[in-house]
Amino acid sequence: MKWSGNFWWLAFSLLLLIGCGSDQDSKPEYRSKEEIQIIPQPKELSIDKGFFMLNEETIIINGPKSKQTGKYLKDLIELSSNFEIDLFNNM
Repeated sequence: MKWSGNFWWLAFSLLLLIGCGSDQDSKPEYRSKEEIQIIPQPKELSIDKGFFMLNEETIIINGPKSKQTGKYLKDLIELSSNFEIDLFNNM
């Protein structure tokens, strides 16, 4: 009987571990344009397969009225990544 109890404990533990696994490759899938929240809303939006990845080659270009916003976005990205983002002011 003791072996039986250990077996069920082991089986339960394995099922728990397998069930709690996360899918590292999962990416959000949007079914409609209304599900994508972007402010300000773009004039045009098309949904294709793929994704956009921030990396060392990513740059931010901001206009004269959005200098603070560009700097804020740059700071947020750099705080949560291990690379720097170039910021260009488009005058």
